[in-house]
Amino acid sequence: MTISLRRLCGRASLLIGGCLLALLLNGGCEKVIPVESVSVSPASLELKVGASQSLSARVLPTDATDPSVSWTSSNSAVATVSAGGQVTALSPGTATITASASDKKGTCSVKVVPADVHADGISLNVTSKNLVKGEEFTLTATVTPSNCTDALSWSSSATAVATVDGNGKVKAVGAGYAVITAKAGSKSAICELTVSSPAQSVTLSATSKSLNVGEEFTLTATLTPSDCTDDLSWVSSNTAVATVDGKGKVKAMGAGNATITASAGGKSATCEVSVSSPAGSVTLDITSKTVRVGDEFTLTATVTPSDCTDPLTWSSSNTAVATVDGNGKVKAVGLGSATITAKAGNKSATCSVNVSSPAQSITLDKTSVTLRQGESVTITATVTPSDCTDTITWTSSDNGVASVDKGGKVKAVGQGVATITAKAGDKSATCTITVSNDTSGGHEGTGSEEWD
Repeated sequence: MTISLRRLCGRASLLIGGCLLALLLNGGCEKVIPVESVSVSPASLELKVGASQSLSARVLPTDATDPSVSWTSSNSAVATVSAGGQVTALSPGTATITASASDKKGTCSVKVVPADVHADGISLNVTSKNLVKGEEFTLTATVTPSNCTDALSWSSSATAVATVDGNGKVKAVGAGYAVITAKAGSKSAICELTVSSPAQSVTLSATSKSLNVGEEFTLTATLTPSDCTDDLSWVSSNTAVATVDGKGKVKAMGAGNATITASAGGKSATCEVSVSSPAGSVTLDITSKTVRVGDEFTLTATVTPSDCTDPLTWSSSNTAVATVDGNGKVKAVGLGSATITAKAGNKSATCSVNVSSPAQSITLDKTSVTLRQGESVTITATVTPSDCTDTITWTSSDNGVASVDKGGKVKAVGQGVATITAKAGDKSATCTITVSNDTSGGHEGTGSEEWD
């Protein structure tokens, strides 16, 4: 008890002495200002393992006698703190960092999360694929290492061709080419896509066409959908009649029929082409003919070119004179003239037909006559049929004995005998004329007579 009182007295003496010294030096004893509060900024913190961040402590009042701060961690296995307030994350977990000044404290709640693990590789289960518009499939990405913390993202180089969602689901939306990219950190992998759009229908600008040999025209094919990727092909069912090139240009080669087909994928459309070969010329084997009533003959027409498709027609300018059938067979039905025409397209040829009625017989009203020199007699010829068109001609076998004019009038010229011939066509009749120089008597003859 005595020692304690001595110690107490000693401490009191020191305190009094110090105060006296202070009073001597400062003119009095200094007032102590205590710390009222401590706050830490930030009040909470999340760090990844291996990361560090400095905290700041604010001591109030700012003029506290002893504002010095000390730092401590509630879990130094998770996070440590330096004397200057720098926190270092060591392992996943939580810790409370405390800043103390005198008997006041401020805290910061620290959460430590695993450190980032960056991708060192990425691969896709499919690296290239052909799709039809509207199809879908899902890509699977494998990222290494397995604990990689990098986020996996997906993108398409052409969203008008193919889209991809956050799960790697790909949808083909239009024809073309697109690259799907999966990315984790700085690593990426791609899948190349080719999207086709098959033909749903094919239509042509014309479904039928008539052409002449040598003519051309171009067919236009329309495919649906508009982004169809199927190749369009053209073919002719008969290239001897019509050909078609890769652009739908059709050329008529020869007379006949051909089907032009445009195909894309499994769809097609056709155009029926009919090719005509118009007449270049028409000729007949006979261009004029004289026939008798009742006669028949056949005209042969030659039409060029040989594959001409124009129908050959026959006509007569006067069917009362001559008729013609569809095969060119001409029949004389009456006297006169007619023109037979063979026509193909705008070409034609003609044959002039003259129909006559030839003499079948000819007779004279006198078969012999005796005349005196200087006398005359008219001989009458009768020709059958009555409509005979042959002209009667008269001749004398000896014009020095007897002459005859075109009307059959005979004149005795000199003594002798002459034969007068009347001819119609290939028929003839004769009269014998005897001329005497006896002027005293009359004349004699058989048949009717006419005397001057």
